[in-house]
Amino acid sequence: MKKALLVIDMLNDFINPKGNLYIGESGEKIIPFIKERITEFRKNDKVIYLCDAHADDDKEFKDWPPHAIKGSWGAQVVDEIAPQPEDTVVEKKTYDGFIKTELESILEKENVSEIYVVGVLTNICVLYTSAHAKMLGYPVTVYRKGCASITPEKHEWALKEMSESLKIEVL
Repeated sequence: MKKALLVIDMLNDFINPKGNLYIGESGEKIIPFIKERITEFRKNDKVIYLCDAHADDDKEFKDWPPHAIKGSWGAQVVDEIAPQPEDTVVEKKTYDGFIKTELESILEKENVSEIYVVGVLTNICVLYTSAHAKMLGYPVTVYRKGCASITPEKHEWALKEMSESLKIEVL
């Protein structure tokens, strides 16, 4: 059995100041921590990137400006932590990385027994993907220093919700 590190939405459109939905410096500040975790997990475990990959007319754009259009610069993982050939990239179209993706079957095929999570936004994609993993029965750990939101309040609220309501470990 092994662990998997889920790297959620560390994409140019969210993390790069030129991105369509740049979340601010909080996203850039977590890159070094995530880079360390990726290096650590690549030694014996699995690194899985969950990445928004929207169609031009995605229904999510009723709520948010267009972002992470499949195949665009904005949908690419930031260069500092770009996926390597041994990593897995899962494209998603909504907040929860399990909905209409192959994530669950990848975890089963890779014999993953524990999930660790980093990325953005703590209160949206990190929260919903982590909750789904927990409901599937996985032990889930979210790295506080490896996640970010638009505001510190939203970040802290989501971490508290995951810890208290979902019993997800927050390190």
